[in-house]
This record gives sequence, structure tokens and C-alpha cells, in this order.
Amino acid sequence: MTTRGNRRARGQAAAMMALTMMLIALMVCITLGVGMKVKEKMETQTLADASAYSGAVLTARTFNSIAIVNRVEIADMVSVVASQSLVAYGGYYRAMLWSAREQLQVMHDAGGVCPDDGVCNWCTRYTTMMGAVDGEINRINSDWYAHDALISVPVVEGRGAAGNAYDSAKKLYEDLRDNRINSPGGTFSYIVQRTAQGSDWPAELTAPATANAVNSRELGTAANCDPTSGQLICEGDAPKEVPVQATMGSRGYQFERNAANLTQMVEGGLMTVAGMSRVNGEAATLSNFEGSTRFVDQPDYHGRPGGLGLVGEMMEGTLKLSVKANGCGPQNSSDNPVKSWVYDTSFLNTNDTHFYSWVDRNNIVQTYTEPQGWHALPNATCPPFNIPPCGMWPAFMDMNPAHVDPAVRFQHLYGQPKVTAVVQRDYAVRGTRADPWNLLYTMSVRRSDAEEFDNNGMKTAQGLDISRQTAIASGLAYYHRQGHWQEPPNLYNPYWRATLVSNAIDTDGYPNAGGQDLQNAAANAPFAQDVITQLSAAGFHGWQ
Repeated sequence: MTTRGNRRARGQAAAMMALTMMLIALMVCITLGVGMKVKEKMETQTLADASAYSGAVLTARTFNSIAIVNRVEIADMVSVVASQSLVAYGGYYRAMLWSAREQLQVMHDAGGVCPDDGVCNWCTRYTTMMGAVDGEINRINSDWYAHDALISVPVVEGRGAAGNAYDSAKKLYEDLRDNRINSPGGTFSYIVQRTAQGSDWPAELTAPATANAVNSRELGTAANCDPTSGQLICEGDAPKEVPVQATMGSRGYQFERNAANLTQMVEGGLMTVAGMSRVNGEAATLSNFEGSTRFVDQPDYHGRPGGLGLVGEMMEGTLKLSVKANGCGPQNSSDNPVKSWVYDTSFLNTNDTHFYSWVDRNNIVQTYTEPQGWHALPNATCPPFNIPPCGMWPAFMDMNPAHVDPAVRFQHLYGQPKVTAVVQRDYAVRGTRADPWNLLYTMSVRRSDAEEFDNNGMKTAQGLDISRQTAIASGLAYYHRQGHWQEPPNLYNPYWRATLVSNAIDTDGYPNAGGQDLQNAAANAPFAQDVITQLSAAGFHGWQ
């Protein structure tokens, strides 16, 4: 009886083993299925990180290139200012000669002083000096136009080169914004396509343009640089303060030349030309002298109109002659102010005008005007736009000052642009049978039917499309100059670098503060948007 009973029980262990192995196989398959999706999510996120970092590197390199081009443009303007300075000095010396000639004529014509009396012989002395000054004036005039025309060449070429440099900087930026970042065939798409070549389903990986709205804001441009425009870069009408100060050697809108040396040069030249002698106590005294290069954006103290394109090469002073004759004297003229300046009036008539002024014997200011247009760009050739009017100061690529303002540092990050990339894996491309690990099932995780894990892969039981696996990443082009941490980001020093950052590094990317960048980046993935919304509502702070 016992033997017969044992035969009936034989095989129970095998049945239990088969059932156990089936459950283990099911658990392994479930684990592998979930694991594969986790692995693929990590791959997708890594791909998004690589894309965002590459976009930040491209942005940093472009900003560094623009900084170098801006420096070239400033160097061109330094050359222009130096040329204008030479014109101003030459014109000032000539104006002083005119003034000295007028003053000698006043002394010659003064009653009771001039007649030759056999002792002082003032008339002979004044006539000799006037002849010497006339000879110097004629010498200068004979060569002036030829040399002035020659120096106009580097001025015009320097301005043209500066305008062309701006055009190059603008093209660099537009290529970054339109072709590298926001283009359907740009950097993000290229990286994803190259990565997808090794996939069994290359079409499932895409770089949708859903982050373009974010990148367009971060890399936007404004023609008039309105602080309220929300645009990072100012084109054309950028504030001139930074490039002006860079050109002027950080000395501001105006800097004074070495007036003492220039005074001695002018005084010495006048005395040598007129045959005056310091041994006898004769002198050509230049007082109240000022020699400056001036860029103005408002009317200056001479009443000349202002404008961001205005450059003034201004020299002026008061000339006083002390003359002796045969031990007689000295006879002093009245103090006559002498002015000479060169400035650009192109905002009025598209041409530079050189004015040289002096006071004649009747105490009337005389003004000599050079031919217009010699030191300015002609109407039809104003780089880079080729339209009038042409100003002294070219356009510059510069940052919107409103973005660098510390008061909005959490919104604009001191003008350091955030580059956002989105990568998606569309499981619908595989279909339901092509992927052996794409196990479709719904698992209840609580007793309530409302709490369940849905791994159908395409749509939930409620019809929500969950087929797109979405990864979002952000990179930052940031400015850092070692040893100058307080220096604000700018486009004049090539110290831009790149790094990966949290999507929520600024207020626009922080959902808990109402930022919509993540929502916009997931615009074609409603399931991802719903996850972001729910996490934000629950107070989640770990946004990456």
C-alpha cells in the first residue's frame, strides 16, 4: 500500500518547479524590459546632455570669435582716431600761423607804433616777421591739400574695415543662432543622427525643435537695444560707451593730450618761423591751451551738436606775441583766442567737415572749411549697410545692458545664454512586435484600481500617449577671466567657456517659480508635460 501511494505522488515537484521557472522567467523578462527602457532613457539623456554641451561650446566659441573681431574693429578705430589727431594738430598749427599773421598786422597798423624812427624801426620789424609767417603759410598751403587727401585714405579705409569687421561679427552670430542652434539640420540634429546610425531603429531618435523658443529668447537680437526687448544681443545701435572707452584707452569719452609738449612745439614753431629770439625776451605764448580727442553723445561746451557718431578733435588756446625791435619793446598784442577742431557732422550731411578758426585784426572769428567728404565715407559706400548716413562710429555687436544688470541676474544670468536641447525616442517607430523586450502590460501596484503601473508603451488605458521618451538638457556659455571675477560678461574679451547646468538655473527654467522652459521643450510630449506639472505642484525641487 505504501509503495502504491508513492507512485501516485511522483511528479509534483516537477510541476512546482515548472511553475516556479515560469514565474522566474516572467520576472526576468519584466526586469529586462524595464531595465532596457531605463538604459535607453539614460542613453537618451546622455545624448541630450552631449547636444546641450555642444551647443554651449559653439556659443562660447562664437562669442570668443566676436570678441576678437570687436578688438579688430576697435584697432581700426584707433588708427582712424590717430589719423584724425594728426589732421587736427596740423590744422591747429596752421590756424596759429593765421592768428599770428593777423596779430602782427594789428601791431603794424597801430598808430604811433609802427613808423620807422631810425631807432626801433617797428615797421621794418613787423613787415619782416609778417613776410616770414606768410612764407610758412604759403609753404603749408602748397602741400596741404595733397597731404590731407592722402591722410583721408587711411581714415576712410579704417572706417570701412571697422564696418566690415562688424559685418563679419554679425554673420558669425546669425550663423550660430539660425544655422547651428535653431535650424532643423543644425548641431542637435546632426549629433542625434550620427548617434542613431548604430541603432536598430534609427528613425526613433530625433531632436525636435521644441526648444527653439527658449534658444531664440536666449540668443535673440534687437536692432535698437531696447532694455525691455528681452533680447541678449544689440545689433547696429548698440551702446557706444564700451567700444569708445576701449578705443580711447579706457580714458573715457575725452582724454587730454600732453598739452605741455604740444604747447612747446607750437610756440617753438611760431618763434622759429617769425625769427623771434628768446634771448631778447621775445615770445609766442600759448595759454588756456587744450588739446583733446572727444567723442560726444550730447552738445559739448562749444555748442556743437551731439550724436553718437560725433568725433571731435579739438585744440584751442590763446596766443600772445611779445615782440622787440632793436632793443625796443616789447610790444604786445591783445589776447586772441585761436580754435582749431576736426569733427564729424555726418549725422547732418553724411560728410566730415574740418573747421579751422582764428580771430582776425577786427576781432572777428574767421573759419576755414576744408573740402567735405575727404575724411568720411561717401554716401553710397557705408559698410556694412551701404546706405547713408555714414557716421564716424561704426556699429558694434554688444550685449544688452539690461541683461547684465545684477538686478535681473536670476532671469538673464548676467547675459550668459542658456542653450537647451531636447532628444526624443519614439517607441511607436518600433511597432509592437519588432522589439522582443517591449513587453506590454498593466500592473496594479495598489489595491485600488486607480493605482497601476502601465507599461503598454504607446498609450495608457486612459488613452494618454506615452510613446515618446523625452530628455531635456541645458548648457551654459559663461564668462570667466581668471583673476577678474568681478568683470561682467562682455563681447570684447575672449574668455567665454561652456558647461552643463540645471534646466532650472534661471527663473524661466524653474517650474516652481512659474518658468515655462521645460514645458515648452516638451511641447510635443503631453505625458512629459503632465509629469513636469505634477512634480511642480507637489513641490519637487530636484530639476536637472
